[in-house]
Amino acid sequence: MSYGLQIQSSSGYVQIDETYANSGVIQSGTTTTGTRVSVPGGLDKCLVFVKIPYGKSITRSYWSSTEFSTYPGHSSGANYSYEYRVFKILTQQPTLNGYGLYVFNKTSNLVFSSNYRYSRIAAAANFVIPVNDTNYQTNITIPSIGVQPWILLNTLYTAGLAESGSNFSYIMNVIATLQSNGNVNAFIDVVSNGPYVNTSWVNDGSRTLLLAK
Repeated sequence: MSYGLQIQSSSGYVQIDETYANSGVIQSGTTTTGTRVSVPGGLDKCLVFVKIPYGKSITRSYWSSTEFSTYPGHSSGANYSYEYRVFKILTQQPTLNGYGLYVFNKTSNLVFSSNYRYSRIAAAANFVIPVNDTNYQTNITIPSIGVQPWILLNTLYTAGLAESGSNFSYIMNVIATLQSNGNVNAFIDVVSNGPYVNTSWVNDGSRTLLLAK
């Protein structure tokens, strides 16, 4: 960047400039595990963050181009209410309310607007879903960020050895739990799911679990 506006955090990380497009909230609300949430704007290239109660667990149970739903996990028992926010890179100028700041890049696309709400990533942990390991099990813990966190839902989905469609002979669960001390634990394990023929391991590879404020 040879000229223009650049705003950095106290740690030296770029917060706003013309090359970094921020993801803003396009939808938010409160729902219940087991209930499908409709996103009319579509989930393509979206990040979905959820805020769950302390002591509860969550994972994805359904995800399509316009809907998602969650499952309370093994340790949570009955369904419960939680908050969600859907973020997407926004390139259209919102309606101006009072005063604020817009930042556009050299092609006149919006990269920042103070009228939108943005996520503040506070912690991250990387993990790998191995190929064809039917005995895999691990725990990953992210220490408390000091407040009740927003947990990225996108990476909390299953992988499996599939025969066809959704007929999995083994299912790998990725379940996040917000512990009472504020730590977030990701439990990953493989469970048997029936006498299907193992043909291909799907949804494997590396993932990143994000916590936001």
